[in-house]
Amino acid sequence: MSEISDYLNKREDSIKQLIELINEENKEIKRLEQWISAEEKYIADIENELSQKKGTTLDEITSADQEIIISLNNIHDHQIELKPFKNLLRKREDSLQLLSGALLQAAKQAISIEFKYPSNISTSNPVENSSLKLAEIIWSGRNQSLHWEEGWFDQLTVNVFKQLSTEFSEIGEVPLKGNYSTRIPKSDRKSYAFEIVSKVLQWDDYNKFKDNMESIR
Repeated sequence: MSEISDYLNKREDSIKQLIELINEENKEIKRLEQWISAEEKYIADIENELSQKKGTTLDEITSADQEIIISLNNIHDHQIELKPFKNLLRKREDSLQLLSGALLQAAKQAISIEFKYPSNISTSNPVENSSLKLAEIIWSGRNQSLHWEEGWFDQLTVNVFKQLSTEFSEIGEVPLKGNYSTRIPKSDRKSYAFEIVSKVLQWDDYNKFKDNMESIR
């Protein structure tokens, strides 16, 4: 038995639970996004109706029109109602990235135990829609998710993400190898752990994860 297989056997239940948590968190995020989108459309429709009714902008509508006052109050109430749901969405998104990063960490750790570095790997299953090797994506995806807040990465991670950004619309290019004086601006720093796990590797099922990992030789 390979060391990767041994690693997976010992942690099978934990990894299965982690994948289930990622899937559930993703479902909750989609529900929240749909609800928020519907509420925002409702508000926009009222605003549009009011603008057309008065032939002017909302700022110019006077309080003399009772119907308009009711509509404005309705908009205000819905905007207030949206705030906690938007905050919850951001928290869910952060949680999703953390969980996905943990899955990448487990995969990278299994590789490290048996091979130490991706350069020592001779073969693995191909990654659908990508020219990159599986181990390269795991290794760099884990590094990016672990160090994104620092704003700079090693050259392998930069190269891998440059390629992934051309192959997957969900993946952004990590623009710099960088150092302490040439970091990525804070506004551009984010984790791509979920995008790697879900869109690139498609690890929404433990068996897919296990097959991929055990193909690494």
